[in-house]
Amino acid sequence: MPFFDELASLCAKEMSAATKGGNSQRKAAVVAGLATVLGRSVAMAADGNPKTIETMLTGCEAHAASEAADFATLIQLAAAQRK
Repeated sequence: MPFFDELASLCAKEMSAATKGGNSQRKAAVVAGLATVLGRSVAMAADGNPKTIETMLTGCEAHAASEAADFATLIQLAAAQRK
């Protein structure tokens, strides 16, 4: 999936730079930007239908929570290996 690969690469580079620089505002800006674009994309995909938007956002929230939990494990493992 070229789109996903490009998006993942862009986000990884920005989050890595923000993390290395200890810049929590920059990290927050990445998350806020993604949330904005996600909301707009969902609205477009749902053709503006509020019920469909709600259903899609519920699914997005569950998916994001699962991804965050899985990735948190990798982050914690990497941090433990650096010690």
